[in-house]
Amino acid sequence: MGTVVTPILTGYLSLRKREATLLIALGGVSALFAMAVVMRPLTRRWGEVRSLRLCLAVATVYPVAFAYSTELWHMALLSVLLIGPLVLQFPIISAINSNLVS
Repeated sequence: MGTVVTPILTGYLSLRKREATLLIALGGVSALFAMAVVMRPLTRRWGEVRSLRLCLAVATVYPVAFAYSTELWHMALLSVLLIGPLVLQFPIISAINSNLVS
């Protein structure tokens, strides 16, 4: 996805470096918030496998929503709302793997 995103952002949406940095920062804030605040209640409530399923569902929604984004604020909203659940996949998968090994 990373190889597709950059040309679309610069060519189609004509983003400059400052706006691209803003999108990266928003995604980082979303990821930090998801790991610090959302992950523990999510896995306690639904368990690791269902939480992973939710994150994978978000991972399928993100590219479709990205394809329909035509403005900078669309991309900012996507970054804030969906990057966090996308990033949560990695620690959840790690937790599932460590439970299988134990």
